[in-house]
Amino acid sequence: MAIKPELVRDVLKRLRHLARLEAELLFREYRNYPGSLPHFSERISNAINKVTDALTDALAVYNPEDTLFQELLPLVKENLPEKLAEMAWDRVPSRFPVQYQRNAIASTLASKLVYQEGIHFVETQPDEKLAERAIEYYREDQRIQGLVRKLENSTEEPLRGEDADKILDLLKRGGARTLLRVF
Repeated sequence: MAIKPELVRDVLKRLRHLARLEAELLFREYRNYPGSLPHFSERISNAINKVTDALTDALAVYNPEDTLFQELLPLVKENLPEKLAEMAWDRVPSRFPVQYQRNAIASTLASKLVYQEGIHFVETQPDEKLAERAIEYYREDQRIQGLVRKLENSTEEPLRGEDADKILDLLKRGGARTLLRVF
């Protein structure tokens, strides 16, 4: 009970963040393609569910000690309120049911993929490749985030200023998808 106010704050912060991502994608799709807002809202939901289901099925054969499971486990932490992750993350892998962890990995990665790349990216992927592509996307996104951090923390003159800002913007906008070579 002592941390309840912080947990509530963190949950609201996460909900606002997800609502912002949803709204940004909704209006981006609406601006770029014909259709209505309810139509795009339904397609966003369907895309997230499609990726989540594909990942959940693919992860069903993996156990917590498997390399892939360990690689994707940070997605569970990403889904937790910050205060809960800070206080109890070390217990999560052993105390949360494995199926809950699989579902958290799948839904977090699915949302990340759809919100960053849009519904058309998901809708154009072959069903049998969707989970594999989502996992590869995660790997490439991790690489891009590492490059972004490196550039942001650089003190070298050629990596500062307007050119650096453009490079960072390009990396953030299309880096992982570009590295996948799947358009």
